[in-house]
Amino acid sequence: MAVNNDPVVKRDETLRAAILAVMVVATGLTMVLSRKPILMSDRAWIAYVAPLPPKADARLLASWVDNQGTSSWKYEHRAGVELPALTPATSKDAPLMVGYSLREKAAFGMSFAGLPDEGWVIYRDRGDYFETIALTQEGWDGIEKRAGEPFPIHGTPPLWRYYWGWLFFVALAGYGWFEAVAARHRREAAGVI
Repeated sequence: MAVNNDPVVKRDETLRAAILAVMVVATGLTMVLSRKPILMSDRAWIAYVAPLPPKADARLLASWVDNQGTSSWKYEHRAGVELPALTPATSKDAPLMVGYSLREKAAFGMSFAGLPDEGWVIYRDRGDYFETIALTQEGWDGIEKRAGEPFPIHGTPPLWRYYWGWLFFVALAGYGWFEAVAARHRREAAGVI
C-alpha cells in the first residue's frame, strides 16, 4: 500500500488543511477586527470596573479629574469602518467611572500583557482619550466617608483579559505536536519505524 493511499495519512492531510485554515482565518480576523494596533504597542488603557457609586460627590470628583487629572490617548487600530468606542460617551457629558489603569502590551491585534500602571482611578472616557485621577487609599477613604457607604471595589481587577494573545502560541505548539504525530504516521505507513 502506498503511503499516500493509507487512510491514516489521508486523515492527517485533511486535518492539516482544516487546522491551518482555521488558524489563518482566526489570525486574519483578529488582526482586521481588533481595536488594538497591528504593530507592537505599549499603550495606556483603563479597564472599566464600575460606575461611580450614586452617593459619591460627583461634582467634587469631576473637579479633581478636571483640575488635577492626567490625559491618556487611546491608540486604536480601526478597520475600514469606524468602530464605536469601547465605552461610548459624548465628550460633553462623559460620566465619571471607576476603573483600573494599566499598560497593555499588544502585537498583531492581540493582547499579550496587562501590567498595572496607576492602579485604581476615577476616569472619564472622552472618545479619543481618557481623563484620569489616581486613587490612593486616602482617596478611597475620603470618597467612602463623603458617600456614607463603602465601595465594594478593592484589590486588583481580573487582568487575564489582557493575556489572550498567548493562545496563538499555544495553537502553534498544538500544531507542532500534530505535525510530529503525523510524521510518525507517515513513517509507519511507509514501513520505516
